[in-house]
Amino acid sequence: MRCSTAERYLSKRIDRELPHRQAKALELHLQACPSCRQIDLHNQAVKTALKQDIQVEFPQWLHHRIIHNLPVNPHKGFAERWKLSYATAIMAVLFSLYAGTWVGIQSFSTSSDATAYTGTSESSQISFGQISLLEAYDE
Repeated sequence: MRCSTAERYLSKRIDRELPHRQAKALELHLQACPSCRQIDLHNQAVKTALKQDIQVEFPQWLHHRIIHNLPVNPHKGFAERWKLSYATAIMAVLFSLYAGTWVGIQSFSTSSDATAYTGTSESSQISFGQISLLEAYDE
C-alpha cells in the first residue's frame, strides 16, 4: 500500500467510514511505515483535543476590532444596483414613444388610406356598421 492511500484510509478511519478489510491493510502498513504512524498519532491527538470542551475567553477589544475593521459598503442607488445608466433609460423611453406613435398612426389612419392598404370599399365598411361621424351627420 502506498502512503497516499494510507493517508486516505486514516481519514476514513477517523470518520468511521473505513471497511474492515481496508482497516486490516492499513494496520499492516502502519506497522511497516514510521511516517504514516506519525500521521496517525497526530490525527489521534487532534481528535482527542477536539473532544475536550475547552472554553477560551477572548479579550474584550477583539470583538470591537473585528467589527470596526469590516469593509463598509455604501448604499447603492437603483441605477447603480441594476447597472442602468441614464442614457440607456432615456433611449428606451424615446424608442417606446416613437414605436407607440408609429403604431398609432398605422392603426388610426384615414378611411381612404385604409381602403388603399386593405383593398376594402366603403360599402363593405358601412355594412359592418363602421360609419364615421361625418357620414352620420350627412344623413
